[in-house]
Amino acid sequence: MNEESRAKDLFVPGSRIYTHLAKCCLQRIIESPELHSLPDKQEDMSASEKCPRTAIAELDYLLCAAAIDDEIVEFTHKGGWHKIDMVLSKPSGYSIIFSNDWARASQWICGLCYIADRLKKRRPEAAAIMSKYLKKWEPSIDEMYPRGSRFRCRLN
Repeated sequence: MNEESRAKDLFVPGSRIYTHLAKCCLQRIIESPELHSLPDKQEDMSASEKCPRTAIAELDYLLCAAAIDDEIVEFTHKGGWHKIDMVLSKPSGYSIIFSNDWARASQWICGLCYIADRLKKRRPEAAAIMSKYLKKWEPSIDEMYPRGSRFRCRLN
């Protein structure tokens, strides 16, 4: 049923699914109360605290999303990157979000770097804010990931 010819009217293209998931992640982060108060361990989180944690971790759905620039700009203007920064700035922030999977964290940052770069031409102000946070977060991965970041990004 994952083929348009078989699914007919029920077919939904993958890019549309990823766009919906990315929008949900952006919205969940914006709607979440101050994220700096998340417990230091996932085991200590309530279900409502796990939702924004998952939304942050899965934000790289943006890579496969289509026509989502306006939502990224709105997320930026509503302080979404700052909310993520509140979590990642905690000593246990990366562990909370990525469960000590430093390669995953590195891929996440690299994916967001790619999105910021793509956004530069069309929405430079939002891309600049996004890049500011990514530049702050990238060195943290290099410090924590013992072998260095295999997915090193270059931010301008």
